[in-house]
Amino acid sequence: MTRRLFDLCGRDRNLRFSPYCWRAKMALAHKGLEFETVPTPFLGVAAIEPDVVRTVPVLDDHGVRVRDSFEIAVHLEHAYPDRAPLFAAADGIAAARFMESATFATLHPPILRMIVKDIHDQLDDADQEYFRESRESRLGLPLEEAQQDVGLVSPNSTRHWRRSAGRWNSIPGSPATSRDLSITFLLEP
Repeated sequence: MTRRLFDLCGRDRNLRFSPYCWRAKMALAHKGLEFETVPTPFLGVAAIEPDVVRTVPVLDDHGVRVRDSFEIAVHLEHAYPDRAPLFAAADGIAAARFMESATFATLHPPILRMIVKDIHDQLDDADQEYFRESRESRLGLPLEEAQQDVGLVSPNSTRHWRRSAGRWNSIPGSPATSRDLSITFLLEP
């Protein structure tokens, strides 16, 4: 059985834009594990595992289904302890969770506003309808207006996060690892 990663795609099945799916791919690559990606449009996600799966990535690791990029990393760490570690120690998971929470709270909302209409424009018609409705409900305004305000993130903000994480990693006994830095992977300007 092949290791498969269900990966969000646009109209062009080779266009893979989800930072969550990229995190899962980076974790698999870091562990040196072979896998195949399954291009999955927004409206195809529910078919992966009806009544269970609502988001991607989803990893099918030889019959074991794991959802969420962070849970995939934790699964890989425990399932393949002989491979390169994703977390420096037991405390590394907590440190990576902190980094994930911080980026979700501070970086993701303004970045979503910066790219939301561009993502919409790369989707199939049916996915565009779903995406517009769900994102406009979340943002409280039309996609076109949401994307107009692009001055929300300083070009230096992600560099600061990466420098801070790098300094934390240099402290002896620090649990920060490459997984912590991969959380901010696609955010470097």
